[in-house]
Amino acid sequence: MPIPAVLTVVKRLLLVGLVVVSACGPASKAGPAGGPSSPSSLATASATAGNSLGGLACRLPLADFEQSADYSSGTLKAGFVTFPGGAFTRDSNGAFETAGDNGLVKSVARPYLYGGPGVATFTRRYGRWLPASVAAVSPDSSHYAYSESYNDASGPRSRIHVVDVATATDRVVYDQGFYAVLDYEPEGIYLFAVGYADAPNSGLWRLDTQARSLQQIVSQQTVDYVGGGASWYGDLAPGDQPPASLSNPLARAFFKDRLLRLDLKTHAVSPWFRRPGKEVRAIGVDGLGHPIVTVSSPTDAGTSTSEELWLVTGPELGNQIYAGPGSNSPGFVGFGTPLADSQRLWFGSKKGVYLYTPDKKFQMVSTAVGEVGGRCS
Repeated sequence: MPIPAVLTVVKRLLLVGLVVVSACGPASKAGPAGGPSSPSSLATASATAGNSLGGLACRLPLADFEQSADYSSGTLKAGFVTFPGGAFTRDSNGAFETAGDNGLVKSVARPYLYGGPGVATFTRRYGRWLPASVAAVSPDSSHYAYSESYNDASGPRSRIHVVDVATATDRVVYDQGFYAVLDYEPEGIYLFAVGYADAPNSGLWRLDTQARSLQQIVSQQTVDYVGGGASWYGDLAPGDQPPASLSNPLARAFFKDRLLRLDLKTHAVSPWFRRPGKEVRAIGVDGLGHPIVTVSSPTDAGTSTSEELWLVTGPELGNQIYAGPGSNSPGFVGFGTPLADSQRLWFGSKKGVYLYTPDKKFQMVSTAVGEVGGRCS
């Protein structure tokens, strides 16, 4: 059976994404807050294919999930990319096996760690691979959270688990509704409502694991990412229209050309980025909490004809760090959730590992594919 949606959504896209919780160059004016961003006014990073890392010597955790042709199963390959050189070596301790018929997996290494399929995080503090995305790991890497989906008389539901990494103690902290984990922060675990029967994922709630209670933060919107003290989500800016290339009513209804920031403390909402006629989505944040945004030209087929990558340093401010073909092209890169490491940003992708540095260089540093699984150290 297909992997349950509640177990495949990560920060990231989330979080999409896989890793341990472990920059930016000068920004230029990109248009008024909530206004169109002008490509002609961008500070653009150079994109190169090379491995000039200034003497960097470290190992970067990387995890690649290869799905079967019918999407009913898959194989996770976790290991390390070694610099200098960029060679990938698989780690047998990063293997996971199916734990039952509920879609969960467990580690091959003992004590067993249970979690969702298709993701892996390496924590150097404990020397363990975790079956969780970067977003689902606590900031100190001592715990991680995952959701377990099941059905009862009222329909699909989920249990939210929290696992102690050192002892492998696994406890259910919430068992109501149908939620999945988006982010793990000191103040609580952020969840979203899992969509089904053509309904999208929606809302944002903060789970207090001690009181086992939820506080709603966002009601109907689909949140892209939580990070930098904010939740990031999109909408169609007032007065804008979906592009003429979209004729499918459902695609037009869910089209979003603007990124909004909701402060998690004050709940104040402010527009940060807008590209009329383009699909906008936050995929992560840099070390200062600035969002990393993909901009694409969507089609009715669910693909795109172009892909851009932006670092948005504030309302009106942005750096375009990449532009290339969309998902309907063999050259599509398909960036995963970025990881901030000192002043650098690491990106896993379908083509290899990319690195963005403070001098605004953006280069492919390894041909190993997958999601970045932790800091390079």
